[in-house]
Amino acid sequence: MERRRFLCEKTAHPLSSRDGPQRPPASHKDGEGAGPLHPVPLSGRAETAHSTPVQHARPCAAAFEREHTRRKQNLNTKRTHRLLPLAIALVMALSLLPTKAWGYNDLQGSGTEVSPYLITSARALESLAEQVNDGALKTEGVYFRQTADIDLSGFKNNSWVPIGNATGSGGTGRTFDGIYDGNGFRIKNFVFEDTTRKYYGLFGLLSESAVIKNLTLDKSCSVTACTYVGGLVSRAAGATLINCTSYATVYAAGSAGEIPYPRVGGLAAEGHTFINCANYGSVKANPDSSGFSSPGGYGAGGIACIARVMIGCANYGSVVAGGQAGGVVGEISCYGSTEEKPVGVMVGCANYGTVEAREWAGGLAGDAEGIIEDCYNLGTVKVERTQVGGLVGKYSTSTYYALQVGIHNCYHAGSVQYGAEEAEPVAGHLVGQLSGRADEATAKAYLSGNYYQNIGLLPAVGSMDIGDSAVAMELADMQKQEFLDKLNSYTHVALYGAAWQFRYITGQGRMPVYKEYQELLDYSCKLKGVTVNGMPAIAADGGYTWVLPYGTDLTKVSVVTSISPRAAVEPADGTLDFSKGPVTFTVTAQDGVHRQSYPVTVTAAASPNGLSALRVKMKSTGDVTRDDYLHGLTLVGPEDFQQDVTTRDYTVYDYNAAQRGAFDTNSWNGYYFWAVPAETGAAMVAATPTRTSTITACADMMDKSGQYVYYGDSMHLGDNTMTLTVTPPSGGSGKETVYTFHVKVLPSLGSVSFSDSGTEMAGTFHPLTFAYSIKAPDYLTGLTPTVTTTLDEGTTVTYSPALEDGKIPLDKLTDGKFTITVSDAEDSTLSTTYTFTVEQVATFTARIVTNVADAHIRVYQGTDLMTPNAGGAYELRGDRDYRFEVAAKGYVSVSDALTEDLLSDGVLELYLEEVPTGDLPRYDSSWPSFRGNDENMAITTVRTPIGPYAEEDDVELLWNSTSGSGFDSGAVGCPIFVDGYMYAYAGTNILKLDPATGETLISKPMEDASDFAIIPPTYGDGMIFVGLSDGTIQAFDAKIKAGKADEIPQLFTHLTQDKYVNVQVQEALKTTKTEFVAVRFGNVLGSNGSVIPLFRKQIEAGGPVTVTHPDIIRYFMTIPEAVGLVLEAGTYANGGQIFVLDMGEPVKILDMAKNMIKLSGYTPDVDIKIEFTGLRPGEKLYEEKLMDEEGIQKTDNDLIHVGCPIPFNVDTFFGQLRELMDASYKNAGDIRDLVKTVVTTYRPENH
Repeated sequence: MERRRFLCEKTAHPLSSRDGPQRPPASHKDGEGAGPLHPVPLSGRAETAHSTPVQHARPCAAAFEREHTRRKQNLNTKRTHRLLPLAIALVMALSLLPTKAWGYNDLQGSGTEVSPYLITSARALESLAEQVNDGALKTEGVYFRQTADIDLSGFKNNSWVPIGNATGSGGTGRTFDGIYDGNGFRIKNFVFEDTTRKYYGLFGLLSESAVIKNLTLDKSCSVTACTYVGGLVSRAAGATLINCTSYATVYAAGSAGEIPYPRVGGLAAEGHTFINCANYGSVKANPDSSGFSSPGGYGAGGIACIARVMIGCANYGSVVAGGQAGGVVGEISCYGSTEEKPVGVMVGCANYGTVEAREWAGGLAGDAEGIIEDCYNLGTVKVERTQVGGLVGKYSTSTYYALQVGIHNCYHAGSVQYGAEEAEPVAGHLVGQLSGRADEATAKAYLSGNYYQNIGLLPAVGSMDIGDSAVAMELADMQKQEFLDKLNSYTHVALYGAAWQFRYITGQGRMPVYKEYQELLDYSCKLKGVTVNGMPAIAADGGYTWVLPYGTDLTKVSVVTSISPRAAVEPADGTLDFSKGPVTFTVTAQDGVHRQSYPVTVTAAASPNGLSALRVKMKSTGDVTRDDYLHGLTLVGPEDFQQDVTTRDYTVYDYNAAQRGAFDTNSWNGYYFWAVPAETGAAMVAATPTRTSTITACADMMDKSGQYVYYGDSMHLGDNTMTLTVTPPSGGSGKETVYTFHVKVLPSLGSVSFSDSGTEMAGTFHPLTFAYSIKAPDYLTGLTPTVTTTLDEGTTVTYSPALEDGKIPLDKLTDGKFTITVSDAEDSTLSTTYTFTVEQVATFTARIVTNVADAHIRVYQGTDLMTPNAGGAYELRGDRDYRFEVAAKGYVSVSDALTEDLLSDGVLELYLEEVPTGDLPRYDSSWPSFRGNDENMAITTVRTPIGPYAEEDDVELLWNSTSGSGFDSGAVGCPIFVDGYMYAYAGTNILKLDPATGETLISKPMEDASDFAIIPPTYGDGMIFVGLSDGTIQAFDAKIKAGKADEIPQLFTHLTQDKYVNVQVQEALKTTKTEFVAVRFGNVLGSNGSVIPLFRKQIEAGGPVTVTHPDIIRYFMTIPEAVGLVLEAGTYANGGQIFVLDMGEPVKILDMAKNMIKLSGYTPDVDIKIEFTGLRPGEKLYEEKLMDEEGIQKTDNDLIHVGCPIPFNVDTFFGQLRELMDASYKNAGDIRDLVKTVVTTYRPENH
């Protein structure tokens, strides 16, 4: 039931002129000091005190209190009591009606910028929430101003409903769309704790038109919820937060196995733009929240978990998460970026606090893309594992969404810490992991102009050497005026210019910090496109060009340009004269300084014959996708097409024209056309030797859907011909023109490799790369090639010099080169030659000898194990690094680098020392889990009985047992051990085995097999659980299988001589300990599943209202009555009882539906229809408080009655239960009859 609070007295809040809250230094513990390290101007202003109008309590609240008192004082007034259920139901229905029926606390003001609605108190703020959430107040473009600090301590038991409450799945609901000015005031005692609630904050959902500014959550605030948790806002899709501050504690609990990304932020879980915002509080995403089979706890930031634009924001608090943790933001995203409104921008942001995570963390952001400028980290970032950076944990150079990419003019002088057990940490002073497709040079440019304190061994970027793109500096140099001047002289990429100043930082001294920003004028001056007479021109030679159809009047060409946002172009769009040659277009940026000129050439076809523009590509299967024909091999492009050149010759390779080893009939093999006829209306037909296709004129030469003609299996090595015939329209002046394309196809090699040890070819072989270099050891006399051809048939391969015993003789090379030529088997002139240049590298021979005859000797180059020659020696190259390992049973192993200077006449002599005497420890342990857990991860210190040095007597086979079949779902799964027995499944049977002998003791059928026999069974509380392939879980009772049914707990466990307990029950429970009693409810008004909220929603939706049957009746009780019954039952409880409240007469549901429709202002079956849906299976028309068999007795409270369970014999019951269990395992057909013997009131015919 929805609760609403109303004030019943006038309240006044006298205000005096005050300044906005000042931010404390980072070293201040309680967050209430003065003097910000990261200054943010907060404007304060005087306000006049106002009074809130008198509000009257709703009838429902007072009625409940009076009714509760009356019942206690006058329990014997039966007549009135019998009418109460209907009265209470009507009152409850009235309270749950849409709030427009009752009115709101009117807000003072008119909602304009000059006269905003005034938020003077907690009640006024609640009224705003109610009106937004009920849809009664449209807030887009509406202004609100807070006039005092607001204390929300009156909202107990998590009763605050966010402004813009998320009520739908996926965080949907009504949004706050207005402008809320906190006016420098604070929110106090905003406390919420519900780890199941999603999408929560003071505000819930904000739209892109919303603005919240000048508002602070003080340190008395605390918000704990499940996911998408923000102190101030849950989700602010496109909204802006300005000058907002949080001292609150904010926690996202998430859920293990369900939610890998809890997402939490000090101000917002998800937001768009944050300007001059700060966090001093504690922000945490539960690291133990996880996905079904993956770790989690991801997504936490001091200001926000997700943001698009962040300017001048700072974090002084602590941020904790499983991963994707950032001091300022968890993730800065470029999604939705446009040139008009670029996002993925972070400027002037700082972290002074501590960021902790299992992995994936950064001082500014855990995850980032886009542009980051003028930012710094002076705090501590530490992870248990890896992927950590002083500025960013993981930075993407992708330009898929980002229009601006790079981290520039930033510095790090804090601390970066990573897991001590990480052998190769992805950790850096600036960035941990660099991702994206940028090459090394581009990536270095993206990260240029950054600085970090020269301390420790970490590189600038953990995953890449960026050279001098970042500068390591001593802390003393960072504190000099020259460094501040350098930061202030930076030319910005983003349109936010940050200025720097010096500030004293506790523990670090004077450091450059963010001072302020100003929006810059755009300097972009690009001509992005030109359309002439409706056709997009082609970019060429720094400008654009296009050929219009024959006869076009070039003095009157319609031009439309596309330029950079906020720029201007001259000449302006319109009708222009191109008859005198190219026209120069000049684009001037918004700043008025930057400008660029572009020549645009527009001509007309010289004659009406043929084409004015053409692009032709050829492709074969796999070259391009169906939606993007612009890839593939270009035969002719519009930039080099000439109208009067009608014959063209091309040389291509079978690699371009054939796939899967042959010229086949695949329908994707073809020529693709983008053609514009010189005379409008001309017809075009493309033809190959076996096919023809009509080509339609294209409207855009960059359109992906080119016209095509297939060549299929007509393509072959040698000359191939394709034509494009252009026929003038009827009555046209042009002549038929045939464009002929001669395509000569040459053979190619598919792959080339060399199997000789130590040989290294530079680069990966590609069919269209014809020259390679090879390094070969100088002891090799020949190279052994392995070659394939692109075509499976019809080609031959020759070598020069010729092969000798399958090898290329290195002593016969000319200038160190040899060639491999692939030719047409019938025409050797159709051939392609690949040239290989060989450099022979000096080598040395190494042989390792030890004092132990049977020692194991290994030599590695990297991770590759080297193979010795027949004499036991290793042929090694002088330009490579090697290491050796020598081990023998009973001796201390030796491992080191293997270099030529260690050898004496090519031999390395090693002396292995014997292992010190003494008994080795004996291990008596088990390996309980195949996959392990977060602590084990399937790694164990238990020694295995086999290994490279094991002798035959090290291993003794005790037994083997065969069950199941194959290797997938029919195989034996991983076993588990329970009470000295081994359990596993094989196929569709679960097995119990004796681990000493391997004997199968019990085999029971399962409903289905477990998919691929991967997941082991699970044991818990006497049950064995098996996950089946259809997604179900089947449970088996381990105690019944083990003959331990007597260990199953008794159902009733209390011994008493009280008059309310059946004597037979007493005798059966003489050895019991725990008390069990029950309460029997009627329908609880306003609870989950109650009919009244359902009727309310159906009425709000315009009907119909659904009732199962016109005669159905039910008992009703209020929530206080339900709680009271449970509490009183506890005081009377003696075990084995059923407590029931005297709920008066039952209510007819049809009457309730009609009354609710009438109370809503509608007429039943006229305005709102009532439909009867029919009783559900097992549903009754009436309810029984107690069955006759249970009996009914009074208690000391006349309104509470007690019944006893139907008596039964315990021994008989367990015997019946065993029969029922056996029948269930066998899926017996008489199982319903067995249920009836146990539950005598069960009626099989009704189920």
